[in-house]
Amino acid sequence: MDGEHPQTNAVLTNRTAPPPFDKPDADITLRSSDHVDFRVRRHILYEASPVFESILSIPPSHEEGSCPLVDLSEDSWTLHTLLLICYPMSRKKRLGHKSLPQLEAAIAAAKKYDMELPLEVLVDELLSSGSRWQSIEIWAVGCRLALEDVASQAAGWVSMLPLGKPDVRSLGRMEGISAGNYYRLCTTCKKGQLIPTSPLLEPSKKDKLAGREVHGLAAARPQFRSKMPYPDLECCSADGVVFLVHKCILGMASTVLADRIEAIQPAALSQNGGGGASRTSESLSSLSLEVDAAVLSEFFSLCYPGEHELSHSPSLCIAVLQAAKQYAATAVEDKAIQHWEVVAKATPLPAYLVSSRADFRDCARVAARYTLSNPLDNVYHPEMEHSPALAYCNLLTYHENCRKLVKKAI
Repeated sequence: MDGEHPQTNAVLTNRTAPPPFDKPDADITLRSSDHVDFRVRRHILYEASPVFESILSIPPSHEEGSCPLVDLSEDSWTLHTLLLICYPMSRKKRLGHKSLPQLEAAIAAAKKYDMELPLEVLVDELLSSGSRWQSIEIWAVGCRLALEDVASQAAGWVSMLPLGKPDVRSLGRMEGISAGNYYRLCTTCKKGQLIPTSPLLEPSKKDKLAGREVHGLAAARPQFRSKMPYPDLECCSADGVVFLVHKCILGMASTVLADRIEAIQPAALSQNGGGGASRTSESLSSLSLEVDAAVLSEFFSLCYPGEHELSHSPSLCIAVLQAAKQYAATAVEDKAIQHWEVVAKATPLPAYLVSSRADFRDCARVAARYTLSNPLDNVYHPEMEHSPALAYCNLLTYHENCRKLVKKAI
């Protein structure tokens, strides 16, 4: 193919790698994921990578002739690039022409194997050979590989583009990039900073302080305790908290739990046809559930009749909805969805981010509408660090489209 490195083409068509990785006197063979064998010298790998030094200290599972063989998960393109940098070769012969995806794969492998020289060479190549018109793609590589210098330099290039805001259409679904990454890129572009003054891959000191305040407001909630007498079931949460509840209440709320409760009925009750055993002689049955105590506490509150004080935490509310679906508790799910309206209205941005991340689209739409009550410019929330950039990008587009409609209307 035009523009491709000729040695790399050979790697894809030969089972044995091209020179210098075909020497019969090499003392170790590295096999790529696409079954290309690289015959290399062990001492070079020792010096290049402490990770390889550890790997090669373990006796190999099999050998190719008299040469130990190590299977690796990287493809031949990537291994060829890394090994050429480690060997005493000219820089031009080392790299040739590499696309951004190829450079990203090689940098990821260099980080994985803690290969200092290849990482330095490849990052320099990424920043020097990448066109500034590919700056958004280079920024994305920096985000995905946690390379602050790459993300920062590329963000400065993006801020100098005439669009005035990042054009992320070429990034597709923006996999591996957080909403926090994208928020900080937008902030850099608004300021027009060629050299960003704050980190691109972690919150600024101001945002970290705001995050601590948000977490400080989330006080620990009291554990659920039923007001009904004579509980007959112990439910143990995934984190070891025991709740005393009633079989009939849980059985009516959830078909899944009803079946599981039926399966743990004491043998004496089964033999007796369910009668004749006094409560005093009956020990409490025990049921272990796969949900944490904080979620179970809210879930049990919604199983029981009456009004209950529920958490306004978006993440906890979504977790309760997930538990309701898991246990086929339709009435609990309906109540949780009603409560979501209250939660989304009180904290619309984190509610949108949490529900988008969990793929609760109806909940995300509700929260998105409530975000329209205030502009999103310069608004940060810690949930951005755990939420996908695409969801946040879509929310900003939604705000922009709504503003345009309002302008047309007036």
